[in-house]
Amino acid sequence: MEPFEEGGDDIPVAGGDPTVGVNAAQPQEQPKKSALGIEDLPEDALLHIFSRINDSFTLQVVLPRVSPRWKAVAEKARGWHGIVRAVKTTKLLMELSHHRARPLVDGCSYFNDFLWPTERRVIPNHRVVRDYGRFLVHQNLFMMEDGKRRSLRQGYLESVWRSRHHLKRLALVLDDTTKTDKGMSSLYVVSQMFRLEELYLFVENGFEYKIGTLQRAFPNLKSIEVNQKERSSRQNDLIKDLLVVSLVQAHFRPGFPYRADLLTALAKCQNLTDLTISSEYAPAFRALFALKCANVHVILDTSTPADEIVPIFVSLYSQTLRYLHVTVWCQMCPGCIKAIRDKCDKGVESMRELGFRGKATYILQQKSRLEVDLTGAGTFTRRVSFI
Repeated sequence: MEPFEEGGDDIPVAGGDPTVGVNAAQPQEQPKKSALGIEDLPEDALLHIFSRINDSFTLQVVLPRVSPRWKAVAEKARGWHGIVRAVKTTKLLMELSHHRARPLVDGCSYFNDFLWPTERRVIPNHRVVRDYGRFLVHQNLFMMEDGKRRSLRQGYLESVWRSRHHLKRLALVLDDTTKTDKGMSSLYVVSQMFRLEELYLFVENGFEYKIGTLQRAFPNLKSIEVNQKERSSRQNDLIKDLLVVSLVQAHFRPGFPYRADLLTALAKCQNLTDLTISSEYAPAFRALFALKCANVHVILDTSTPADEIVPIFVSLYSQTLRYLHVTVWCQMCPGCIKAIRDKCDKGVESMRELGFRGKATYILQQKSRLEVDLTGAGTFTRRVSFI
């Protein structure tokens, strides 16, 4: 190797890059690349770890404080623990009741627990999901176990599609993304199930219903329940198409604004005995001669003053009604609660004067953490709840 020439900092190294000075020629210690840590794990792997943590304080308090990402994964892990508990409880109930094939999990548990990972493909324990799926659905419907990778929702929809010819009861999510293996949407699948008698639907935000798709699709339908994350008038056409004359039970809350054609369709359901509805559709009650049980939602805001509570109760009167429950959603000031409660009491008394002899209950709900139960004498119960 040739010696260095003196004279300045920019002295090239013989045989090296002439653009590199002597200072650069000195070997510099490169920073060592740190080893991969837990933050480098994909979310699915992190969920596997978190799902094995049984300490509720760690899941609810400690982990969420680490980072927004950990907070989201810890929330999913808590949901997974809910699934595991539900499976264990259901197994125990089935062993005690000796009804091995009868599903014991209601629709709310189905949506809150079973379908929490909307479009996920990696589940901490597939055996738990498989067992839970068997509890949730009809005894002739089993979750797909062909080894194909699907999200929970996709697997369930595919199972429903393959069992569509004999199912009589069904709980299903309506969305615009989940498809069967052959590309059928959830709406199309349910439209082909002509033998259905009980239908529980949960409508995702943004779901677009094509008018007329389910019209006259279920000639034997006896019970429906439609739940929406957000009340929207866009689903009123869906509700209208589900209101068939064979219905015995119907539970839904139409979105605003009020629609006269929906009221007309409701009034034609002469076999209804159990109904959940918004107070705007109360005029249909007197046309429903078989109605015995009603759950009514009333929203009090600037457009519905408290003075209208008594007329609302009066409009709910029906000679056949035996049980009435009213949920008053109060968006007014907390100081108005006593006045609203008095109006509700007066409304029930007005119904009594018209001849109502059944049982009436109501709940006042407002944003707060206080909950108070008030129980009256006789057949009238009142409850005030602040949430």
